[in-house]
Amino acid sequence: MIIIQEGIAVENREVCVVPRRGDSEAWTVEAIDDEGSIEQAIFYGPQAERRAKAYAIAAYGSHHA
Repeated sequence: MIIIQEGIAVENREVCVVPRRGDSEAWTVEAIDDEGSIEQAIFYGPQAERRAKAYAIAAYGSHHA
């Protein structure tokens, strides 16, 4: 499960989709596992938010807002 702009646990990971500070066209997907390892993907451009959310759902599970 992924909640956009709020971190929650999903399959031993916390997954967040958040806008990058200082850049309105950049969004980040961050996944942190229970051992502290971090996976990060950055999306840039006019469709960055939509693409970041789609990636997070595809990579880490369904969205239940």
